[in-house]
Amino acid sequence: MSLEQRAAELDEARRLRIIKSDSIDVEKYLHSNDVTIKVKQARDFLDAIKETYLSTAKDTKILLPWTKTHDSFAFRPGEVTVYAGSNGGGKSLLTGQIALHLVKQKQKVCIASFEMKPIKTLERMLRQFAGEYVDDPLPPLS
Repeated sequence: MSLEQRAAELDEARRLRIIKSDSIDVEKYLHSNDVTIKVKQARDFLDAIKETYLSTAKDTKILLPWTKTHDSFAFRPGEVTVYAGSNGGGKSLLTGQIALHLVKQKQKVCIASFEMKPIKTLERMLRQFAGEYVDDPLPPLS
């Protein structure tokens, strides 16, 4: 069998596995016993939305490290922030500075990079935290 024939067979198999929207039993899905996968309609959130907008309580601001941004920008709890750009554009530098400041504010932080390995990210953040280039974080005692 040629490579082209095998590719055509795989494409046909994938096409046959595509679920058609009219073949999905939405009611069965909505009434599933597993509440973690239950789909909710927008109106199910109405009471929570009203409470949020009518509440006078203020959320604690999760701030960037730069004081000039404190009046114009804040992170919201539980949201994901993605920094994208070209290589060498400063994404990792910026992410490290922000992550260290978030930790200082007792916030949880997760960094996922497609460019830097975790050890390099942590080494860079150590240098940022120390405010200097740290070749050997634990030099021998004299």
